[in-house]
Amino acid sequence: MADKKDAQIELHQHVHGASHLDSEGRLIYSEAERRLVRKLDIRLMPMIFIAYFLSIVDRSNVSFAKIANIEKNHHLQGTAGINDEQFSIALAAFFVGYIVFEIPSNLMMKKVPAPAWIARIMVSWGIVTTCQVLITKPWHFTLLRFLLGAMEAGFFPGVVYYLTFWYRKQEAAQRIAGFYVATTVSGVVGSAWAYGVQQIDGNGGYYGWQWLFLTSGIPTIVVGVLVFFALPATPDSLANDWMTKITRRPWLSDSERELASARLRVDGIARNEKKIEKAEFLAVFLDYKNWAFVVMYFGTVMAANALGLFLPTILFILGYKSLDATKMSIGPYAAGAVMTVAIAWLSDRTRQRAWPIVFTAALGCAGFAVLALTPFADKTGKYAGCVIATAGVFATIPIIFGWLSNNLKTSTGAATAIALVSSVGNLGSVVASYALYKTDKPAYKMSHTVNCVGMAVTCALAILLRLTYARLNRKDLAHAAGDTETVVDLTGAAHKPAKYVL
Repeated sequence: MADKKDAQIELHQHVHGASHLDSEGRLIYSEAERRLVRKLDIRLMPMIFIAYFLSIVDRSNVSFAKIANIEKNHHLQGTAGINDEQFSIALAAFFVGYIVFEIPSNLMMKKVPAPAWIARIMVSWGIVTTCQVLITKPWHFTLLRFLLGAMEAGFFPGVVYYLTFWYRKQEAAQRIAGFYVATTVSGVVGSAWAYGVQQIDGNGGYYGWQWLFLTSGIPTIVVGVLVFFALPATPDSLANDWMTKITRRPWLSDSERELASARLRVDGIARNEKKIEKAEFLAVFLDYKNWAFVVMYFGTVMAANALGLFLPTILFILGYKSLDATKMSIGPYAAGAVMTVAIAWLSDRTRQRAWPIVFTAALGCAGFAVLALTPFADKTGKYAGCVIATAGVFATIPIIFGWLSNNLKTSTGAATAIALVSSVGNLGSVVASYALYKTDKPAYKMSHTVNCVGMAVTCALAILLRLTYARLNRKDLAHAAGDTETVVDLTGAAHKPAKYVL
């Protein structure tokens, strides 16, 4: 602890205009750090948002391909001879590839600069997405979905990990939500996009679903190349920043770069080590708290992927035509986007993680309960259930990963734990794509009930984790009761912050 205190005092002596915590643990910015964070947001977040938007579009546009122009038998299943069983297997194949390669991919970011690795991931999956235009047989579909998952593996946890290179703990939830909201925005834009593409069915000799894959895959390749040049690696490596070389103007001044590095070190964050520490790697798998996050993410991502993959189908079976079902998907996704941004802002503002998760998970649970219990003929009730469920489910995931990343102290541990939760937790996506919304047509009562239970488990685990972290904080404070040392932040203020974020 003395070493950390000495480092913080030294940082205070060299860095001015930093933030501090108020009596309730909220981050209070000085003007200098406010300008720095604004620069970070402008440089990093738009590109990350666009990249994540494309990742969601490229993995979920298959839900629109399933019903696009179905009245003319021009949908994906009809033209490629894919039955429902084969379609479910192909959807699950994506997550098999995704899960297998998730942890190795994220650990590569310890060896390769993050922008280069993220760019590699994007170009690879963009090529595979474009190749889906060539599907003519069921096995083509299954193989390409597996490859899409393998190529995209590491992207989501990699971006979460990358943000820890630049942002403090109290800033994490809003930034994760800032790009994760692309999930719901992609639902809004993707629905409108799919609606438009269905209008050009047959143009150029391509079906509408082929135009879907073509018009989403090529932009991903282009953006992947841009990511390589546009995103900086770390505050300490700005001398090699491509944008600085191209414009010949430094993005951050020397004092801003120093502040960007210093404020992370005060948080105890050190993410730029290249070596993979075996002890840190193994410790991740032995920490029961990480497995609690796995289970929370399992239940939530199961529900999220159920909505992402089957929302248009749910609406179609309610009696809406394929074009109308596509348009009706916009409402739930818009609600999800608003809730994601609002709850992340509140979470960072209050520096609370557990209670926002409890609220949004309970909301998602309620939405699926409405879907399960509302009579099938009640279209309004069913649609309301879709809106409520989507708002709650999608807003939960950024807070889960914000909370997880807040309480990870080492570089290898952070890279491993984020990937572990994302990979193993994504088994919930396999359940959603293969086991749900398959045999219980048309009401899907059992599938809705399973998702309702999954969100209830997430809610309960968030409460248990909060109690656990609070107990560990009390134990840590009691152990240090006789220790007169305090933490000195960048402003020189002395305080004893809690070890774990609640």
